Amino acid sequence: MAHSFGPDTEPRCVCGALRRANRALTRHYDEHLAPAGLTIARYSLLTTLERLGTPTLAAYARDLAMDRTTLLRNLRPLTEEKLIAVEPARGGRANVARLTARGAAALARARPYWRKAQETLAQRVRAEDVERVLALASALSG
Repeated sequence: MAHSFGPDTEPRCVCGALRRANRALTRHYDEHLAPAGLTIARYSLLTTLERLGTPTLAAYARDLAMDRTTLLRNLRPLTEEKLIAVEPARGGRANVARLTARGAAALARARPYWRKAQETLAQRVRAEDVERVLALASALSG
């Protein structure tokens, strides 16, 4: 689809459209994850940490495309709830994050709800469109 960028035309704002879609998706996932006591933001932080293992905070932030200060602010409630631990790395030059047993249990409780959110989304959006959105998201964030 071609977009005109002349003085008499104003294309739809890609950022605005993606932000609206993100709010709707966040609501969708949050509603499904609510019985497990997690939001999609927290679920994402926990699953990313599970995938990374015991990353430095800098590596964790990089993987999430987030600055370290924002990551620390988002991790604070998870550390207070003892879902994750932040501790000095061996050698003490950096801090690392790790998923606690309590965090792993929270993820295990939340996964069926997350899967249900995925399934209900798949009923609204064709599989090939989901793959295109994932590819686009990767291209835009990379």
